[in-house]
Amino acid sequence: MQINKSERLGAIKDEVNDFHPLLELLLPKLSRIKEVQYTHGSNEMGADFVISRMDDTFGDIEYIGIIAKVGKIVQDFMSIERQIDECAIERFFLNGRKKIYISEVWVINNSTITQGAQAKIHEKYKTRKIIFIDGARLINLIEQHLPNYWSNVKLAIGDYLYSIWNDNEKTDKALSFQICKHSFYINQDIYEADTIDKKHRKKAKLVNIFDEIIANKILLIEGGMGAGKSKLMRRIVDHFAHPQEYLKNNLIPLVITFKDFIGKYNYNPRTVIESLVPPKIRNDDTNNCHYLFLLDGADEINQSAAELAASVVKVANIIKSESKIKAIITSRWCDAYETNPELSKSLARLEIRPLSNNRIIEFIECLCSGLDLKTRLLEDLRKSSLFRELPKSPIAAILLAQLLNENSKELPANLTELYTKYVEISLGRWDIEKGLQTQKDFEALLNILTKLATYFLENQIQGIAENDALQFFKDYLDVRNFDINVDILFRNLTNRSDIVVLDQNKIFRFKHKTFIEYFYARNMYKQSIKIDSRVWNPYWTTSYYFQVGLRKDCPDLLEAILNVKATNEGERWMRLVNIPNYLLAGFASPYNITQTAIQIAMKEATELYQDIHNKKIVSPFTLISPMRFLWCMQMLIRKNYGYNFFKNALIPATIEIESSGISREDCAISLFFLTIVSRELGVKDCFDYLLKQYSHDLPIEFELGISHEHEGDDDKSILLKKLEKQFTRSLKGNPRLRQQIEELYSSSICKIK
Repeated sequence: MQINKSERLGAIKDEVNDFHPLLELLLPKLSRIKEVQYTHGSNEMGADFVISRMDDTFGDIEYIGIIAKVGKIVQDFMSIERQIDECAIERFFLNGRKKIYISEVWVINNSTITQGAQAKIHEKYKTRKIIFIDGARLINLIEQHLPNYWSNVKLAIGDYLYSIWNDNEKTDKALSFQICKHSFYINQDIYEADTIDKKHRKKAKLVNIFDEIIANKILLIEGGMGAGKSKLMRRIVDHFAHPQEYLKNNLIPLVITFKDFIGKYNYNPRTVIESLVPPKIRNDDTNNCHYLFLLDGADEINQSAAELAASVVKVANIIKSESKIKAIITSRWCDAYETNPELSKSLARLEIRPLSNNRIIEFIECLCSGLDLKTRLLEDLRKSSLFRELPKSPIAAILLAQLLNENSKELPANLTELYTKYVEISLGRWDIEKGLQTQKDFEALLNILTKLATYFLENQIQGIAENDALQFFKDYLDVRNFDINVDILFRNLTNRSDIVVLDQNKIFRFKHKTFIEYFYARNMYKQSIKIDSRVWNPYWTTSYYFQVGLRKDCPDLLEAILNVKATNEGERWMRLVNIPNYLLAGFASPYNITQTAIQIAMKEATELYQDIHNKKIVSPFTLISPMRFLWCMQMLIRKNYGYNFFKNALIPATIEIESSGISREDCAISLFFLTIVSRELGVKDCFDYLLKQYSHDLPIEFELGISHEHEGDDDKSILLKKLEKQFTRSLKGNPRLRQQIEELYSSSICKIK
């Protein structure tokens, strides 16, 4: 509904309780205003407010008296005349610290000031500077500085929501990659975390993130590297900072990093509110404000997977005890979230799904408006191995789009090369217009950023003060004969590159954590690489991934990584997840390493499965049913190994597994996991070999798993139909078997004998 702003403003009748609070918020926001002092009362001496303003030309301070009036001002202006006269009296300012004279008077009115009234006042006070601000001019000022005033939200809350929205908008512009002129947002696909429900796999549901926030007390949103978790958080702030959303939900979004919440604020939500929310809002009980904490980057703390999950549970339980607080936590995927028994009780889990190929094309089309996509992108890109193996994440699509916009003649071969090419473009390696005039400039920036990234990652830092960042530049250049101006080089980087940002608080930081990890990997590349248990630690794995990617052909490095054995269950899971990542990064290494690694990974997956299933180790997975556990494990393998790059390794891995001397049951399970990868890659009737050679060795839950894999398939193989018929016959006359199968779905592993 269209608001009549003149009527809305003109309806103000109470000068002190309604008009003065409006001006008290508005005046400090006007250009060049330094101080605002509310002086209304018995000692006001004519001015309801006194403000100080800096002169444009000489930088002197001017003092202005504000006379606020409600209702139409006509030629009878005796009260205004008295106030103008009193404004000429010397007075104290800044709480009595300074004596001043008012040199200018503003008469501010919420309605109209007749021309006759203005003429008479000017005639009487010819030697005084008097400015009239009527309702129309006041509306323009409100539009510019207090746009939320026109909503039905309380004045202080509306102003605070606008400041949140405005800061979020600035942050988004600073941290977003400036590839195209127009802003846009590609909706992310957010699903419930994958689950399996008794006998039938429950299909994960696509959700509306805003509905989920309203419906849940606490959400954990998981996503891979560059999935857009921080971008999603800024999108959520943008949504809930609008007045109409506040009127529906009474929710004020508060942005805090997860690290600050547990460190700076010591797990105390009320300290956060006291620090961020103005007293006028939090001390007014009539507001009934609720708060939405956005805790970004849980994984950006150097903790083990188990410690990270425990920290998330602790935060969730604290938030649950607060009646007026909701929270969203973002993190990269962590296996301990699945295995921690308390986590699912404490919060709801969502995941940002990888972008589909069509969604990536849509993304790139928005970014590459100047390209002929039919000839350049849809043909060349779809045929490239990069596009097939490209992580389906917004940041990967953004980087690729930037390369295409820069008319890169060669498509990069893998993600590390994508980053390498993008860094070269962003630092001006191939573009003189970036302002980097020499090769020395480029090399200096590359090395300085490498040192900064190493400092950031090793000390778990997200940003440093501008002067501290400048010191890195000085320390590097002072001992080298480069003849490069430190300040110019620093400004070129912060103003023209898309890798770092100097935000409104003069904090220097990288635009995305993966840039820190990439430059850290460059530092590792120059030195002798320390290969230890960090290769299976979630805080360090991306850096090692980039390290392998920088070398590409690195059989010794891959073998050294594969030789680092896991020492606990968490590392066993991280090893299973990250082996394929390292192999993809080192794609130019001899392929026999990939073949060997795949068969090792499948045998280790089998050992892990058997240890948990047979309760040889104390694992949180024993708290779920065998069928749910099997489903989780095959999904993990499917997602991480289902790349075409591994397709040629499947048959050699099968031969190696069968000749490795392990038991027939373990061999059958390993081949089951391999076959899951084959099915993900579109191989038809891929389970036939397993059913033909190992039908008597497969545990019953794996036979059930094969049946579930083919639910809804119209064209089933003869062997698969035979398996299903055998099941049907066996179940008819065997109630004990039916009970056993029921337990596989309904009872936890720890309770099944």
